[in-house]
Amino acid sequence: GKRVAKHLSSVAGPWLAGTYDSDRAAAKAAQEAFALVFPTAEKAQAVKRTFQQSILDYCTQAVLHESVKTLSDERAVSKDDAEATYARVIATSLALVTNLLEALPTADVAHCGSAYDYLLQSSIWAYVTHADSSVRRYMHRLVRQYLRSQPKPVERQLKDVSTAYLYKGLPSDQFGTSVDFMRTVEALTLAYPTVWTEQYSGKKPAISRLRTCLKNGSQSGVVEFWPALGTLIRTLPAEVLPTSFDDIADLLLAVREGATRKETKFNSSHSWQAYAEVTSTLSESLSEDAQNALIEKRVLPIVRQYLYPAQETADWAISGAKSSSIVARLGRIRQVPVALECELPNLADQLIEQVKLSHPEQSRDFEKSQRELSAAGERWATLMRDLVADNIDLPDSFKATITSLECKILTESLRLLTTRQGKPYGAAAVVDALLRESGSRLKSDTRARETLETFASNDLPGLMQSPSQLQLIRCLYAISDTISLASAFESVIVSLSSSQTSSIDKEKLLRALFTQHTPKTVVSVALQSTQLQTLIVSLASADDTGVVPCPTLMAELLPFGVVARDTTSNILDSLSARLAQESGSTDALKSLTFLASRSPSVMAHYLTDSSTGGSSLISGAVRLEQAQDDEIAELATKLSEKLTLSGKSNGTLDKSALVRQNLENVSESSLPMATLIGFVQQPLGEDASWTALVQALPSLDIWARSLTSIITMPVPSLATLSLYGSAISLIVDESHNQNVQLDSEGLSQAMRIAMYVTSVLRAEDAVTRLTSHGEEAHLWLRQVITNLLITATIAEENLSIPGTNSLWLSSAESDREVLDLVVDAYAVAQSLYNTPVIRVGLLKGDMIGKADDVGGTFSPESYYTSLAHSKLLAELFEVSGSDAEIAKQCEDSIRRLRKSDDIFALLSRICGFAQPLAGSQYMNRLCNELVADLTGLDPGTAESPVFRGLVTLNAVLRAQDDMAECIAKQRLVFLVKHVITWLQTSVPSNLITETAKLLSNLLPAMKDMYGEHWTQLCEALTAIWATLQADGLTETSIPTLHTTLKLLGTLRALSAEEEANEDLCDALKAHDSKIFSSLLALLVLSSETPDQAHQPRRLVNELLARQLAKCKSKTMDDVHDLYALLGSKSRAIQGAAFSLLHGQIPVAQEQVSIDAAIESKTVSLPDELLSLILEVPSLDLMEDTEVSELPQELQSYLFSWRLLFDHFDGSSYKVKSDYIEQLKDGAYLSRLLDMALEYLGHTRGKPIDVARFDIPNYESGLQDKPVADLQWLLTHLFYLSLLHLPSLTKSYYLDIRSRQTSQAVETWTAKFISPPIITTSLQSVADWSEKSVKEDPEYEKMAVKVGMRSREISVSYVVDEQTMAIKIVLPEAYPLASAQVVGVSRVAVKEEKWQSWLRSCQGVITFSNGSIIDGLSAWRKNVTGALKGQTECAICYSIISGDKQLPTKRCPTCKNLFHASCLYKWFKTSNASTCPLCREAFNFN
Repeated sequence: GKRVAKHLSSVAGPWLAGTYDSDRAAAKAAQEAFALVFPTAEKAQAVKRTFQQSILDYCTQAVLHESVKTLSDERAVSKDDAEATYARVIATSLALVTNLLEALPTADVAHCGSAYDYLLQSSIWAYVTHADSSVRRYMHRLVRQYLRSQPKPVERQLKDVSTAYLYKGLPSDQFGTSVDFMRTVEALTLAYPTVWTEQYSGKKPAISRLRTCLKNGSQSGVVEFWPALGTLIRTLPAEVLPTSFDDIADLLLAVREGATRKETKFNSSHSWQAYAEVTSTLSESLSEDAQNALIEKRVLPIVRQYLYPAQETADWAISGAKSSSIVARLGRIRQVPVALECELPNLADQLIEQVKLSHPEQSRDFEKSQRELSAAGERWATLMRDLVADNIDLPDSFKATITSLECKILTESLRLLTTRQGKPYGAAAVVDALLRESGSRLKSDTRARETLETFASNDLPGLMQSPSQLQLIRCLYAISDTISLASAFESVIVSLSSSQTSSIDKEKLLRALFTQHTPKTVVSVALQSTQLQTLIVSLASADDTGVVPCPTLMAELLPFGVVARDTTSNILDSLSARLAQESGSTDALKSLTFLASRSPSVMAHYLTDSSTGGSSLISGAVRLEQAQDDEIAELATKLSEKLTLSGKSNGTLDKSALVRQNLENVSESSLPMATLIGFVQQPLGEDASWTALVQALPSLDIWARSLTSIITMPVPSLATLSLYGSAISLIVDESHNQNVQLDSEGLSQAMRIAMYVTSVLRAEDAVTRLTSHGEEAHLWLRQVITNLLITATIAEENLSIPGTNSLWLSSAESDREVLDLVVDAYAVAQSLYNTPVIRVGLLKGDMIGKADDVGGTFSPESYYTSLAHSKLLAELFEVSGSDAEIAKQCEDSIRRLRKSDDIFALLSRICGFAQPLAGSQYMNRLCNELVADLTGLDPGTAESPVFRGLVTLNAVLRAQDDMAECIAKQRLVFLVKHVITWLQTSVPSNLITETAKLLSNLLPAMKDMYGEHWTQLCEALTAIWATLQADGLTETSIPTLHTTLKLLGTLRALSAEEEANEDLCDALKAHDSKIFSSLLALLVLSSETPDQAHQPRRLVNELLARQLAKCKSKTMDDVHDLYALLGSKSRAIQGAAFSLLHGQIPVAQEQVSIDAAIESKTVSLPDELLSLILEVPSLDLMEDTEVSELPQELQSYLFSWRLLFDHFDGSSYKVKSDYIEQLKDGAYLSRLLDMALEYLGHTRGKPIDVARFDIPNYESGLQDKPVADLQWLLTHLFYLSLLHLPSLTKSYYLDIRSRQTSQAVETWTAKFISPPIITTSLQSVADWSEKSVKEDPEYEKMAVKVGMRSREISVSYVVDEQTMAIKIVLPEAYPLASAQVVGVSRVAVKEEKWQSWLRSCQGVITFSNGSIIDGLSAWRKNVTGALKGQTECAICYSIISGDKQLPTKRCPTCKNLFHASCLYKWFKTSNASTCPLCREAFNFN
């Protein structure tokens, strides 16, 4: 603001000078501040103009009057820092004055002309040679600026200027400022040449000072130094320049010395250019002879050193790049071409001599010799090229001389190559350099051309395998425009095709022969060469063992256009054929992948050309992705990705054809389904016709035939899952015995087609696009629905019992894929149901009307087809609903089918028409008719009608809710009593199954009917189970057991109602023991067969376990038989056995304890139980990501430990001790704890957080994930180990060697496990206190207090109105850390005995398996034992004295006991040492 403005005159100078400070930070700060205050150029210019005088005053003061001492205090600043400060001030002041002269107009400068004149005093010229480079730089620029704008002050001081710049400046150190210095000297010379003559007053001539400057070179300056030097030499006054030969030679020597200094090697082109200019300038004053002598002495050595470097002439070496062009520029010097023309023959002869004398191959220095020769030839060729190419007016004779000499060198080199069979590759390199740099000039020479053609045709083919191979190829290219090329090329290929030549050598030559520089004529000849194309095929194709000699050769040659299309196809066909088998396919995969990467267009053409094997190539690559060899699989995956990119232009129909081929012809070599689906993700193009779509999708007829080939007789046990129940027993096996072909993934053709069609139809808008194609598409979709549902039904059965059919080869991975297919198939069907056009067609045109086409067969095909129709009808009516007309059609359909023999079609309609016929009178009437028919039939005489009636009635009751309520009660009772008799007679198992199912449906409707039929039913069930037990659980008997168990469940459910039938309850109660025994026997019988992969058996076992658990009478003769069931492969049986044992073991322990006490025998854990915990299952079982429950082996092991800990509940101390000793001897616990600590993370030092679990009470199945369930269970078992086996657990903990693990266990236990254990322990002490301590007379004087929060137990014992007390403190990590017994109040005993009691109490707690009660009892016994028989003191009449001691001083006469303290007081007060009672003398000590 205004306050600062008045000071600007004094700060403007320092401020502006600061903008030129060498310290970048300071300069930037000054510049930014100035720009902020004066943001525009006009304002900045105004400041300089306004305060010009004050700025000059500041600068003058700094430059002329300041010194190192005035600017810095030598007492506080070092000499170097002071000089640096001074240099910064001087440099910025000089720079500021320079800027004023540049920026301000002449008129403004004139206003302060005297100030500018005053600045240039004699003392300022010392800055020309100042030690600081910034001072010198700005001084030089200031002088040049004065010369441009204010020359008068300089002119007045020319003597000082000459002395400063010439006498002192030329020989001075101008490191970093040499360019500014040379430009300033140049400017002074142009303005005032007299500074070199009249004004020069030095003792030595000015030219000698210049010579010194030239020797110093550019002093690491930029390249502009040398042009400035050349300009300076040209502008020097003539009288200054040397005129004698010797002086000129010496001056040139100084220039050479400066030009060859190390720091100028990167500026050599400019420095030697300056040398040439100086030479040219100085030689003008010499005579012609002197000029020739000067060239011989100062120019030709440069040429000789370049062509043939020698150590003795190394001073003439030109460093840096493009040295040949620098040498060539010397030709511009007058008389140099003439001298060089005379010298070149000698130089050429020297090269020829070097060629001839190169070392033979046997020589140790052969390689070195050839490298030197190659370099010499390269230098010669490049120099001749640059001499001719440079714009120099060379005489024709000079050019002719060069051509003649090069032809001579070429001829001699080729002759040597022929003679020595191409081994001296240095000579070949000379030829190569000549042809490369001077090829056009040589080929224009007739003699050289003939030499090349003769050599290429006659000698070159035989030399192509020599070390000179690469260089000789250029000889072949040199004749590319001649008619002899074809024969020479063919000769080369014939020589190359020799069987004696290795594949590596052949590949090497072909790669060298064809490059981006190969002439077009050579490429044309190569394409027409049959010999070459055959050679390429042999090198790039796979042999019989799968080896490709040159895998990348074809891909590398293709860009150069030398591989014919037929050659490419042949090679690709050969490589594709190798992919048909895994062995020997590695090279083919590598070659194809490389080709697809380098030449995608060629690969795309091969894939899309119908005449090639593109499809087999894709098939082979994708198939090998599943190879066992990881390397081959990885290579095949890369190739498939490359092929997809290469063939991206491939049309839909081409890909679809590949897909269809792989679906309709299935073998182990077929493509995996994931690949097929990935190839054609969307075949339903928007513009595709129906014909094109049909071609893109698999044939439905083939799909139907493939389904027929895999449909077989269903397993009888599937009746438990089937919609038709035991009706599957009616199926007649037609014995297809067809061999179903599977692919490499184990999928059949039917499964592959189903997966593909499902994937296609699930695509976005797929159904909409298909339905837009009219009736043909609708018919196709309706058939697809049927086939999909049949496939899904068969798949469900194979998932229930793997191996039931040949739809696929069951495995964990394939089962998951098929399960996804089933879900997707139903989803696709649902989407089709929701399409109105399809739904109407299905209802009116297909499903209902098909009842007229029934054939009455009992084949598996009819069964599965009817099941599919049943599901389809049910879903259709669920989506669309129905009306009276449809209901009428459904009734007519069922009515017609009742008259036929096609039971499957009838059942299909009953189940499928459930929705439209719900509540209809017809179904009511049908049900009653069936009941009436069955009441009058006897299985013995009419087995088939009885079974048909049972199946049909069960289907009706299942399809129509509450249909049993519509049956007349009397008719219902008659039927039930009638069919119960069937269960009591010997009838086929399928009749028993359907009868039991019928009773389950009918009994709820007559639950209030009393009678003997309830007892008869219970007896019949036990009889049936006895029969099953005798015959064994076969596939046929599983449905029978299932329905009878369901019937038992129905009876129990009826008996559990509020107003249950008393007869039923009595019957169940009376037969409960028999039922339990029968079910237990069946459980043991069923445990012999695994059910993990058998869903019907698994369902039966689960139902059996549930019904067994509901039995109230669970009396077992020997529970030891149940231990074996814990190792069963059935999870349900395993769980049932555990539940039974878990309930029985604790109850039995009381009797075990009594027997052990009476018989004084050692008790042991059951051997069967111990055998289950001998082997620890691996935790790797949990690594399966698909596991949804605890693995059975792991569950069996851990549940066995739960049962083992059950033995401690209710057991006596002795029994527990026996159990613990047995576990200790067998070292069982350590294995369990090892597993627990590993899985829970203790061994890694990061145990899991188990706060979310109820640790004392584990319940199976409450956790969503098995990992969490296992964590809970292991934590619970660790808790039980510490609760029941604290001594063994603590011993295990102390044996842990890893400090990290032990610390983690202790911290984790204290946080999660110890709190419930401490609570349990304290509560047990509290309960003992309430029951025993307070009620037992022996504990009358003892009191126990339990502090739950403080984890302390306080115990006191009253003796003669004084209290003896201890405290038991439980640590945080109890019982891993021992309980601490602390003395609170000691009475009547000495310290040693008191501490002995405390140690005894703590020892009992520690070594009696952590029993605090036992420890307290031991302490009480010590107290009562010590006080027993003690008498009162005869003085104080107390047992305990004031100092809490017992009477210990006995009178030797009367034998009475006294306290020592009481006796002492008696002696003191009585003034006599006599007994208080007998008055005899008392010896106190």
